[in-house]
Amino acid sequence: MALSNKEIEDRAIKAVIAFEKSEHREAKDIRRQNKSYDVHSANRIIEVKGIEKSLQKSGNWRFVQQKSVQLALKEDDFYIYIVDDLEKGSEQAGIYILSREQALKFLRIQPQVSYSLHIHSDLRESFKKK
Repeated sequence: MALSNKEIEDRAIKAVIAFEKSEHREAKDIRRQNKSYDVHSANRIIEVKGIEKSLQKSGNWRFVQQKSVQLALKEDDFYIYIVDDLEKGSEQAGIYILSREQALKFLRIQPQVSYSLHIHSDLRESFKKK
């Protein structure tokens, strides 16, 4: 049975916070604070994108909202964390981390409300952290 968007989002946030703690950074879920991002951790502003299946096998790319793109354009400490394999639970999820520079390189920016993030399949593994 497919996970709901809320379940995917909750599992992805949980995985990111656990990863950040494993890296000795204090991480906090700030989704309910009306910010343009999901997690604040030490000196990182993190936009989290969750994928139910494996990113390596999926053509499923997450959309990045305009407010996140604007944040990436002005904040040096902006990151996008793509969390995959969430159907297995947040403990077994993979995390791909893109710095601000990497995210801006792969974003297809056009005047619109949301943007797609496209990373060529042979580059995906280079971003995997877990």
